[in-house]
Amino acid sequence: MKQIAILILIVIIHTSSFACDCKEIKRDSAVIVGLRNSDMVFTGELIKSDFENNTFSFSIFELFKGDYKRDTIWGKAFSNCSIFPTVKGIWIVYAEKLNDTTIELNGCLRSMALQRAEGIIPPPPPEFSENDEPINTLKYQLQKLEKRTEGIAIWFNDYEKLKKITKKNHHQAIKGKDNDSKNAFEIKDILLGFFMLTNIILLIVLIRKKKNASC
Repeated sequence: MKQIAILILIVIIHTSSFACDCKEIKRDSAVIVGLRNSDMVFTGELIKSDFENNTFSFSIFELFKGDYKRDTIWGKAFSNCSIFPTVKGIWIVYAEKLNDTTIELNGCLRSMALQRAEGIIPPPPPEFSENDEPINTLKYQLQKLEKRTEGIAIWFNDYEKLKKITKKNHHQAIKGKDNDSKNAFEIKDILLGFFMLTNIILLIVLIRKKKNASC
C-alpha cells in the first residue's frame, strides 16, 4: 500500500512538472494580453518545421512588437508549454525572444495559423446513433463550416486589432519590409472571400449528397 502511494505521488509530481498553467484569457483581450506578455509579435509565414529537433522558422511579413531586422527568424519548442507550429501558411505569432535569432512560442498566448483558425472555437458536439457511433449529418457538417468561417473572421479581427494598437503606439513595421507587408495583407479580403467560397462549395456538395442519398 505504501509503495502504491509513493508511485501515485511520483506520477503526480512528474505530471505537474510538465503541466502548463495558463490563465484563462477572454477572446476580446487576447491581442492586448499577447502584446503585453511577448517580446516579439508579428505576422509571417511558417516556412519550415523540424520535428526531430523541435525547431522551426518563419518568414516575417509585419512586425508589431520587438526589434528585429532580418526577414527570417528561427524558433525552438523547449517544453510542453511551447507551441511547435506545424501548419504551413500565414500566422499571427506571439513569441518570447531567447536570443538575437531564436524565439519560443508561448503556449498560453494565442499564436494561430490562418488555415487552422477554427481551432480556437470549441467544436460542435457530434450526434450519435443507437450504436453510439457518430452520425455524419448535414447539420453537423454545417456547424463545422460555420466554425471555420468564424475562426477566419477572428483571425482577421485580431490582425486588425494589432495594426490599430501598434499604430496608435507608434510601432514601426520591419525596415525595408513595409511594401511587402502591405502587399501581403491587402489581399486579406481576397483570402477571406476564398475561404467563404470554399465553404459555400462544400455546402453545395453536402446538400447534393444528401439529396442523392434520399433518392
